[in-house]
Amino acid sequence: MADRCRQAMAERNVLTVIDALEGFYKALFTGAGNRMAAMLAGMLYSKAGLLRAVTFQRQTDIDAKRSMTHIARIATAVRSRDADAVAATCLMQVKRSRDVAMRLLGVVDHERSRRKS
Repeated sequence: MADRCRQAMAERNVLTVIDALEGFYKALFTGAGNRMAAMLAGMLYSKAGLLRAVTFQRQTDIDAKRSMTHIARIATAVRSRDADAVAATCLMQVKRSRDVAMRLLGVVDHERSRRKS
């Protein structure tokens, strides 16, 4: 799964990336064996798809490499059956994605300028 995400990012095709990431997260949550968590994650993922498309098109190569590093770490932790590492790496990726999205969409700059006023 991580290889499919890496290839999609290398191709810089937003639809392929979204599809690959959706498959990655679907496998992750379905494999956890918690149907409710998988269902909720699917709903959240659908809502986040547009944001992911916009930020992917604007992100830098460094942002994409960092995403792939986190996705590879998540996959490694899953294969190792290390629940704590899976949780920690997923949380790191969510926080990193939030920071990238906020930077790319100008939210951080807007908030900083309001504080200075």
